[in-house]
Amino acid sequence: MKNSLKNLIQNAKHQAQLFFETSYIEIKKSNTHTVFGFPEMSNRDRLTEWGATSSALVGLQLSSDNSPNAQNIMAKSKGWLTSKQIDDGSWEASDMSLSEATAGVLIDLKKINSLDSNVMEKGISFLESCYKDDHFISTPASIEKPHLYTTYIISKFLHEVGRLNHKEKIIHWILSAQTANSRWGQMPKSNEETAIHTIFAINILNMCGMSWDEVKSKFGNQISWIKNCDQKNNYLYEEMQFRYKSTDEYGTEYGRLRLRHFVLPIIGNFYINIDKKADALKIAKKIISQQFSGGWGPSKDELTMWATQQSIEFLINVENQILKTISNLEYLLSCVRGISFLGIKLFITLIGAAIASIFLFFPDYRASFLVGIFFMVVPWLLKRG
Repeated sequence: MKNSLKNLIQNAKHQAQLFFETSYIEIKKSNTHTVFGFPEMSNRDRLTEWGATSSALVGLQLSSDNSPNAQNIMAKSKGWLTSKQIDDGSWEASDMSLSEATAGVLIDLKKINSLDSNVMEKGISFLESCYKDDHFISTPASIEKPHLYTTYIISKFLHEVGRLNHKEKIIHWILSAQTANSRWGQMPKSNEETAIHTIFAINILNMCGMSWDEVKSKFGNQISWIKNCDQKNNYLYEEMQFRYKSTDEYGTEYGRLRLRHFVLPIIGNFYINIDKKADALKIAKKIISQQFSGGWGPSKDELTMWATQQSIEFLINVENQILKTISNLEYLLSCVRGISFLGIKLFITLIGAAIASIFLFFPDYRASFLVGIFFMVVPWLLKRG
């Protein structure tokens, strides 16, 4: 029963380890200088920090069998990654010092137990300089409209190290940022709400002190809406724009940070947090079915470090927080609850057809024909409650 899913997760981890190991690259800059790490996407040759090297380090540690090769790769990559911290405590993305990249790298370093106290304090100093008007912004000088994700990822790191301040003010800002439907989008009062930004907002409220029981009580409608959202678009695109130079003869120049959010593991981890085991297991099986050549990504030609890391991390959460805590019977019942309403109706109809067919071979069993017809018809008269 549940061992079959465990085996699938173990196989996914093994394939992911191979994906990370083969994606690792070393680039010789000079006779005395070589850099070590990962590109954002497999088959690329440009090392990057956040979403690439930092994500791969987490994913490799989670999926690794502690082989000498994996340990060697991690040691070299960690050295390069920490060396890329700038004097102000930040890390770059899109050639700009950004709070999102800084918080993301710090989170990943903490996950692999490689967050030096000096590195952490410098990073926290930079992140705190990006706090403004009850939320966090991308750079200390940002004047653009804030993105919800920025406050989420910074709050996540500061919460994990016990340094998240201004919690009441952040709660107030999050609640004021809701859409007209009391959900959330990329930016405050957005015209377009999304499931994952609604999850980001609810996670922020939890980090600021709202228990998961409170979350389920206060945001039941939003949780139901998330569950009914179309999940075909697994990779949500988001672009952040920053004015980083004064106007020149061609006009104002902007820097851009392009993000893709992997929807499925974000929703899956949310289901684990709110104790919706059947829904989390359903997401886990769907994610496993999307692994290709050991990795995950928007397409077979775009397998990324960050998507693979998020997938493996979620599958391990399923393994540790669900599969290790429930019996085979509970797992079976969870799977039954995870079947679609249409699937249940089709299953009952097939049972009815099987019962009715008995009459064809044993004409004296007229009752079986009537019972079978009953089971074939009644499910289609029912509607989901």
